[in-house]
Amino acid sequence: MRPCSPQVELQENATLTIMEIQFLYTETCTNPTRARDVFREMRDIGADSVVICVYEQDLLRWTKDLPRLFDEAAKAGLRRYVSYGRFGGAFSGALMVPSLFTFLRPDTGIVPSDPKKATDGEADVAASEYFHRISCVNHPAFRKYMADQTHEILTTFQPDGLLFDEPKGLRLVCECKHCIAARKKDETPAEANLRFQVEFVRALADQAKAHRDGICTALVVGSNDDDSLASFARIRSLDVLGTEAYWVNRRKDMRWLRAWCPKEVQRLRSLGKKAQVWAGNYGLARAQQEDLAEMYRIIADAQPDQLANFWWWRGSEDPERVMELTKRGIQEVRSGAIHRAEGRGKTQQRKTAR
Repeated sequence: MRPCSPQVELQENATLTIMEIQFLYTETCTNPTRARDVFREMRDIGADSVVICVYEQDLLRWTKDLPRLFDEAAKAGLRRYVSYGRFGGAFSGALMVPSLFTFLRPDTGIVPSDPKKATDGEADVAASEYFHRISCVNHPAFRKYMADQTHEILTTFQPDGLLFDEPKGLRLVCECKHCIAARKKDETPAEANLRFQVEFVRALADQAKAHRDGICTALVVGSNDDDSLASFARIRSLDVLGTEAYWVNRRKDMRWLRAWCPKEVQRLRSLGKKAQVWAGNYGLARAQQEDLAEMYRIIADAQPDQLANFWWWRGSEDPERVMELTKRGIQEVRSGAIHRAEGRGKTQQRKTAR
């Protein structure tokens, strides 16, 4: 079976691939009873997989709790993806926690060429200089640390996938001695920095595939970094490229989403990768939340390979209504995907009969 590809069974022992629907898990990691109920509810709604953020501190303090959480997800029938939670500050995470490694090894931190850019935040949170206190992806100590941590993640949890969530160094050109030495003569500092970010992700994706070839490797970039996806597409060991349909964060509307989504899905596929779209089902005012039904219809019509969603996430004025609309939207997406798959299956069967 190809990675990242849930399937639906048809008549005469035939199967067809359908859209994978996943949730980012945001609840307890220490209460297996609550986690069990959540995972079952996700599955009943129509989800195929769950993304679980794993932080450096978790690997030290929750050595029994995290493996149990992954086991409960598997028992519910969900594929399990690990998202690197702020490791070295190099990736995003559900929680705004500092990297343990970078805190202990400040000498590995980037030396930003433009301090003003280094104060930019994420998701409309400035947070002063928090977002540039990250380890340089070219620092040998950090590269070794990430290889060791990835080995522990792969062997401890045996995940079905890895998510590289919003690489944080894409807009932070580093002037440390390692980056300066690694630049090519014909590269600008920004071009070299993008290459460094790609090489960093490539090393981790290669390591995952060496551990188990069937593991699904996915990368999503922030809303301002869509142009970088063509460079990440050159990573052979990367299966999925993701983009964010966060129309509120982008200060857009449904008209924009209706034009953007199908074009973006086709663009990602043209790069030779499966296409992932993240739904903007969080941070919504009451006047915006009713657009969720239309958002899910638009994404469903674009037919990405993966649809990622947030589970009871932050910042909405009426989170209960947001989650109600999320569940309804996903159920409609799932039923429509199966219907389309069955239609394609009947067409293929007729062609085979001829």
